[in-house]
Amino acid sequence: DSGTSSSNTWTTKASMLFARSNFTTSVVNGKIYSIGVYDTVEGYDPSTNTWNTVTTLPTNRYSPTSSVVNNKIYVIGGETLGTRYATVEEYDPSTNIWSTKSSLSSPRSDLCSCVVNDKIYVLGGESNTTVLNTVEQYDPLTNSWSLTTSMPTARTGHACSVVNGKIYVIGGGSGGSTNISNYS
Repeated sequence: DSGTSSSNTWTTKASMLFARSNFTTSVVNGKIYSIGVYDTVEGYDPSTNTWNTVTTLPTNRYSPTSSVVNNKIYVIGGETLGTRYATVEEYDPSTNIWSTKSSLSSPRSDLCSCVVNDKIYVLGGESNTTVLNTVEQYDPLTNSWSLTTSMPTARTGHACSVVNGKIYVIGGGSGGSTNISNYS
């Protein structure tokens, strides 16, 4: 469904080709990419209200996160039947090519990611049975990860956003949370 602030209405749009939950989405050049759960990546074009099969995800998984830097989608972490991944794969929609990138320091799923100054920050998640508070920073130019300051609260199933260069992490935790943390 899509909504607009000018009409205050919701309109049902074309359905995805495959029903999904615990997946991630990213937007590049006005197209929405639905990634995870199946090895098929779907693309939605709002201007034509159509979905199509775009590519195959090299590592099939659910509960990953994704972020976009320089019109490339980075799919990070996730799991399959209890096996968590540290895998990072980059998709370039302009060439339809996947590339394997440097892995996270530890496998995790149910994590979140966001971009500040063309660097991807991956926050929290769950590794095996441990809820994490760690934050890792990925630099696509050097294809390298570094640990940054950990969050004060371990979180899984949370959300994150960036406002004025500051990361806000909301909710999640080991049993749900209403708190918000800020990183700058």
